[in-house]
Amino acid sequence: MDNEFQDVSADSFLGSHEPVMVDEVLHFLNISPSGNYIDCTLGGGGHSIAILDSTESSSRILACEVDIDVFRSSSLKFSEYSKRIKIVNDSYVNVSVIAERVGFSKVDGIIFDLGVSSMHLDVGYRGFSIMRDGPLDMRFNLSQNLTAYDVVNSYNFSDLEHLLRMYGGEKKSRQIAREIIQNRPISTTIKLAAVISKVFNNWRGRIHPATKSFQAIRIEVNHELKTIENGIKSSINLLKSGGRLCVIAYHSLEVQIIRNIFREATLDCLCPRWFPVCRCDHNPSLKIITQKAVTPTLEEVKKNPRCRSASLRVAEHI
Repeated sequence: MDNEFQDVSADSFLGSHEPVMVDEVLHFLNISPSGNYIDCTLGGGGHSIAILDSTESSSRILACEVDIDVFRSSSLKFSEYSKRIKIVNDSYVNVSVIAERVGFSKVDGIIFDLGVSSMHLDVGYRGFSIMRDGPLDMRFNLSQNLTAYDVVNSYNFSDLEHLLRMYGGEKKSRQIAREIIQNRPISTTIKLAAVISKVFNNWRGRIHPATKSFQAIRIEVNHELKTIENGIKSSINLLKSGGRLCVIAYHSLEVQIIRNIFREATLDCLCPRWFPVCRCDHNPSLKIITQKAVTPTLEEVKKNPRCRSASLRVAEHI
């Protein structure tokens, strides 16, 4: 990685994060003073700190953080809670294995805060930011091979157009894919944002025209949708009866996955409708707590505009 893009210290990387809907998460987790909890997406640690501050000294938290930069920064932040929290540098897709390894099972609550954090958007060198220059990277897990550079510079037109349309909901996916291919090689975020912006003549607006494309490429690089699906599904069995699962999503693709998982987990039978009798032996494992998604208050959105698209859904283990 080029030194010119190393523009942030560990401390400043940590300090830019604002946790979302903390009060709502505490409420719906139905916090037990001596309960044990899993934070599958530690980030800046806002939710974990709120849980620790709302519980007694016997309460414990297991926290997962796949990003090594965030892991190191957040670990410093939790020095005073070191006996009550175990932070693991791994993806929440492995949460069942992690929990077994550290002796965490049948917990009182689990929190997922999905999507990219402000800590990534506010720095350039990790390659997530549209406004700050950096190499085309976008990996949460720096040990994986696929980067945004690979996607942008090696995918053919069909694959590039498809991911822009499916993962970004980009109506101009064909034009953007064509513009990207015509301007290869593209090695930095600012250049990619400029190339995409060419498609939007005389753009005027609050949201940058490259936002949806950056989201699509990021999702592709990190296999986010499959990771979310597998991670949430595997976490359900870690809950004790009455334990709560809280998931915060930020775009429709995440929401659809959560809805499908919650719906399937509440059903008595998964057999096709035309089966005369049930053959699946499926038993419901969840009941829905929030019939409608919980969204941030207007006051919180004013304070932290990036949370405007957040939605919280909650289920309880039967």
